Amino acid sequence: MYYQVAVLSLMLNVIYGQSFDPAFYELLQDSNSTKNISEKCRVRFNDLLDLEQPANLAFFDALGKPTSGITVGSFQWLGNYDLCISLKKYNFVPCKSTSVIRIEGEAAGKLLWTTCLPRECKDEFIDLILERINVTMQLYLNETLQLEDEIETKCYEEVQYDTGAYIAIVFVSTFTLLTLLATIYKPCCGYLNWITSAFKTTTKCCANDPGVVVNKAASDGTKMQAIKPKENVYEEYEKEEGTANGVHANGVHGNGALPNGKLEVLEPCREIGTLSTYDNNMSADPNVGDDGELGEHHTVQFKLPSIRKGVLKRLEKVFECFSLSKNLGILLSTKVGKGQVSCLNGLRVLSIIWVLLGHFYLQPLLFGPIGDMYQGFEMSNRTSFEVVLNAFPAVDTFFLMSGFLVSYLLLKKFQSGKTFRSMALGYYIHRYIRLTVPYVAVILVQGFLYRQITTGPFADILEGTNQNCKDWWWTNILYVNNIVPWGSPSRCIGQAWYLADDMQFFIIAPLFIIALWKRPVIGVALSAGVTVLSVITSIVLTDHYNYATTPFRAGVSNPNMFALYYVMPHIRIPPYLMGVLGGWAYFKYSPAITQFAKTDPKTRLLLAVPLWMITIAVQYGVVFGIHGPNIAPYQETETMRLSNAALSRLGWAGSLLCQILLCQSGMGGVINTALSWKGWLPLSRLSYGLYLLHYGLNIVWIVQLRHVWSFRPDFQMVTQFMGLVVFVNLAAAVLFLLVEQPVANIERMFLNPPPRKPTIITNNSATPKEQDAKSSEA
Repeated sequence: MYYQVAVLSLMLNVIYGQSFDPAFYELLQDSNSTKNISEKCRVRFNDLLDLEQPANLAFFDALGKPTSGITVGSFQWLGNYDLCISLKKYNFVPCKSTSVIRIEGEAAGKLLWTTCLPRECKDEFIDLILERINVTMQLYLNETLQLEDEIETKCYEEVQYDTGAYIAIVFVSTFTLLTLLATIYKPCCGYLNWITSAFKTTTKCCANDPGVVVNKAASDGTKMQAIKPKENVYEEYEKEEGTANGVHANGVHGNGALPNGKLEVLEPCREIGTLSTYDNNMSADPNVGDDGELGEHHTVQFKLPSIRKGVLKRLEKVFECFSLSKNLGILLSTKVGKGQVSCLNGLRVLSIIWVLLGHFYLQPLLFGPIGDMYQGFEMSNRTSFEVVLNAFPAVDTFFLMSGFLVSYLLLKKFQSGKTFRSMALGYYIHRYIRLTVPYVAVILVQGFLYRQITTGPFADILEGTNQNCKDWWWTNILYVNNIVPWGSPSRCIGQAWYLADDMQFFIIAPLFIIALWKRPVIGVALSAGVTVLSVITSIVLTDHYNYATTPFRAGVSNPNMFALYYVMPHIRIPPYLMGVLGGWAYFKYSPAITQFAKTDPKTRLLLAVPLWMITIAVQYGVVFGIHGPNIAPYQETETMRLSNAALSRLGWAGSLLCQILLCQSGMGGVINTALSWKGWLPLSRLSYGLYLLHYGLNIVWIVQLRHVWSFRPDFQMVTQFMGLVVFVNLAAAVLFLLVEQPVANIERMFLNPPPRKPTIITNNSATPKEQDAKSSEA
């Protein structure tokens, strides 16, 4: 306990103002210990022992020191990071040293020690002191506990903004600026129109003007109607006396159309005034006489120039796609669309919260300073904790829902007469644009900006993400990051493997759906065959590589389980294909399901109760069936591992699909009522943003901690988790309003524009001259 006694003696003497105890000093005077220390650093440390210097006192205060709880796994000795940063002018730098702790050769945790050392001597001091700590720990605890010889040390360095960080700043700033300008655009225009409405607008008309739109019945009985445009913004003009031919060629003059559909004008065009708003009622102009002529100094209304209706009009609509008021209304809307499977809204929200819960407990183990590691192991003995340890079915839920919706919606389009060949390009472009632009935003911010704006004793952890994104960002936007780089967990945006799997399934889904549409037997056989092959592959790989039931239990015995098994598409496809089959079944038998929902409630109850009991029992078995005390891969039986590989995904997806169909057939009862609650709709729209953002934001929170993380008490964990959920939802709302929904608006405007309406409608009695005039204008 030499080191601990020395530190305790140091602190007591510092507190009571006595001279420094020589015990710690002897550490540097030992010739065996200091043989590798340079004379310069020896002198530097001796100078630090003068505690009358305020900087030296702060140096010892900022050092990390052993704390209580070593016997329960508290090997996180944190110093005062901010105090050490304040000593930067004295050339002190905060450092963090880590080493794996092994008990009887098995990794049992890690020692983490933060220090504050002179920059020029940091390496020599760290090696010396950690060597002494290693000896002390073996004496204090037992001979079976030791540190690895390899000790990793990282010291604080100023982070420079690189190209990726600047691109991220420009990206975020551009979308933010567009949103602000688009939000104030219409109110400002409305205010300006109100101001300018007091001014008279007069203009001479010219032949190049697009003409007058008049709702007027001609003397020959021809009815003419102007269709109200979407934006209703026009310019006012005034005709001088004597220009009798003041009606457009498609208007009315005398008993018919003007000759050759031309407009005769005697004066050149001269604009004098400003804009005003056209009458929304589109009523006939009372100033036009029965013969189509205009009276003296009467005002008529002309459409804006063609350029206003063309490129500028389209740009204005693109600009309005960023309007915050418009997109906020979309986000908060609780209107349920016709034919929507409403129970999926609640299911989507609860599933993403389950994903957050699993990562909330996992990430401190991977990145944070754990103060009660052994107590965390004991907590895993509780059966209820399997909800955290085995949260993996939540991801299978998303695969199932994705396959279900893709199948159901595509089959409805086939039913309407469309072919996949005619809509294939839009099918893939729509999906890619809607997913990729928000995805790129997160890649830029999390991969290139988080490290620059984050400070703390563990901020260097983000350097790994930063470097991975520099190296592998292209794999994300191509959606191959689940297999590239092969066998390595080093990926940009670690949780985004799901997006790669889902996109790859989406690409091949039409093969199964078209088969189900044209040849249902072949489609079912194809889907079932691929599912069986996937299950067999899972069993073979689990048996050959001795994979655990879940990555949580893989530990260091199966370090490649995540990269080579868990994220692989050929392993994860069964729930997706079951969703495809479920969407086809719901589409084909939807009328029967709807009719059955109207049958006698007692009949439905007799069928619903046993089905709900069976499906819930299956789901309980999937989540809690692998529970055991301190389960490790070598403790799991072969039967447990292989049966889990074969049945867990099938059992979860099959039971959940049955429950969805029960809800849609009127046998969901209170569960369907809860899942179909309209209040889920706004939250469900944020689920994509939650998945993209939660992992990185939780890491940022962890790496900035100035204290050790504790898994106890449960109340603390619950409150922290609730805070995380609220914060990530707010961040997802920002992503939705600034990027996701504006992009969806633009994509919808270009790829799925509303049908265009004709500008003029005439009856069948139109004369040939009128038809010629319309053709010449078209």
